[in-house]
Amino acid sequence: ASGLAVGGTAGVGVAAAINTIENVTRAAIGDDVRTQARGATILTAAASEDLANFAVGAAGAGSAAVGGAALVNVMNNQTTARIGERARVNHGDLLGNQSVSLSASDSTTLFDVVGGGGGGGSVGVGASSDVGVLSKQTQASIGAAAQVDAARNVSLQASSHEDLRVTSIGLGVGGSAGLAGSAAAMSLTTDTRARVDDDAEVRAKGNVLVAATGDSSLDLITGSAAGSGSAAVGAAAGVVVFDKTTQAAIGSHAAVTALGQGAGLNAATGAFHVAYGNAISGDGRVADAQFVATDANGAAVTDRSVFAALTKERAADALQSQVNGLAVTATNQDSIKSTTVSGAGSGAAAITLGANVATVSTDTQATIGNDTQINQDTGFAAGNGAAAAAQSVRVAAGNEQFHVGIAGAASVAGAAAVGAGTDVFVGHNAVLAQVGGNAQLQAARNVDVLARGHEELLGIGAGLAASGSVGVAGSVAVVSLNNSTQARIAGGTTAVNAGGNVQVHASDDTSRDMVTGAAGIGLGVAGVGASVGVTSI
Repeated sequence: ASGLAVGGTAGVGVAAAINTIENVTRAAIGDDVRTQARGATILTAAASEDLANFAVGAAGAGSAAVGGAALVNVMNNQTTARIGERARVNHGDLLGNQSVSLSASDSTTLFDVVGGGGGGGSVGVGASSDVGVLSKQTQASIGAAAQVDAARNVSLQASSHEDLRVTSIGLGVGGSAGLAGSAAAMSLTTDTRARVDDDAEVRAKGNVLVAATGDSSLDLITGSAAGSGSAAVGAAAGVVVFDKTTQAAIGSHAAVTALGQGAGLNAATGAFHVAYGNAISGDGRVADAQFVATDANGAAVTDRSVFAALTKERAADALQSQVNGLAVTATNQDSIKSTTVSGAGSGAAAITLGANVATVSTDTQATIGNDTQINQDTGFAAGNGAAAAAQSVRVAAGNEQFHVGIAGAASVAGAAAVGAGTDVFVGHNAVLAQVGGNAQLQAARNVDVLARGHEELLGIGAGLAASGSVGVAGSVAVVSLNNSTQARIAGGTTAVNAGGNVQVHASDDTSRDMVTGAAGIGLGVAGVGASVGVTSI
């Protein structure tokens, strides 16, 4: 979308685009249905969205010009693969070569560019905004009291992926006054679940995998620039709200037997491997600025890997290893990079404000419910061969969080200048791997209950103000992080019998770096600069 206006006295150019998407994608075997298949039973629900939006509004006039642009994206998706309640899949059939697979996936790619500019002989105003509200439910499940048998493997996998890039720019230039503003706000809510419901029965000669995966990446850039002979004001703001649920579960009173015969399946361990590679490139991303972090003595900082994210591509991979038997896994990853820059220059007065605010809440769980029976069906084992020597049970949950926030503001004026930059990050992360109360677990080899959290955070706030009379600059960086990482086997009459090892492991690794700086220069009267950094973990 685009809008262009040119007037002798006044000009107004406006552009706007609104996208509303509602997708329902389902693959299902209904309640009480009975199916028999000598080969594979496959339920696949796959959704994908690829959006590219551009909006530019510009105006020029001899007196006053106003240019503005806005983009709005609203999405509400439901993607489901399901075997219904009380359904019977291969139940009671002679097992030959059967496998059962349920897969639900939703992948979203968004690329937005919005810009507003105004240039007038007297007043120039430029404004831009981008708003995204995305909601996604992605679920793969076997319903309550259903019965599913397979000679090979049974797998339930739910995955949600988002690659989001948003750029919003405002420019205003006027002979007397220049005003520029830009804003971008992204709200993402995901509910990703793989589940064997209460009272269901699943039996496999091979392996059973219940896996939920969430993976989100956001690059958000906002910027504004204002210039005039008398007064200039520039403001830019970026707001991010993530609320993500990623859960893999076997419900209460369910019975799952996985003999682990044949080849194993790759399943997540809850751990992640992080590496930095080539220089940053690609549309909608901040390119390599040749930044080198240094300490107070000017020496390069080499032991804080998060600084590499300013110049290099970062890759975080969820680690997997082979499992024979049962694996219940949930992993979530978030990468949020927010950059806000605002600048203004004027012959008299200039004011700039730049701010980033990100709030992220994640709930990542891999659980086996209360009163479950795991590998307890001796009759099934007797009729289909003994459990493999490598038969194991893995319950693993992992969360990986990465955030870089950069907020900067600079103003230059003849009389008075004010510049302030603020970056705020608030995170709430819950990671749980659990075997419920009164559960009965049996494994020929190992039982592993693993919960892992990993966070890398970098906040940068900078303010600069220079004036012939008074210059005031400030910056603030805030990090507030509340993590809960738990691995446990609950009490009651719970019994875990392993021919090898029983491991219950929980770990969290947090790296936080913060940079704040402010410089106020007032040649005639005063210059004031103040910076504040606040951390709560």
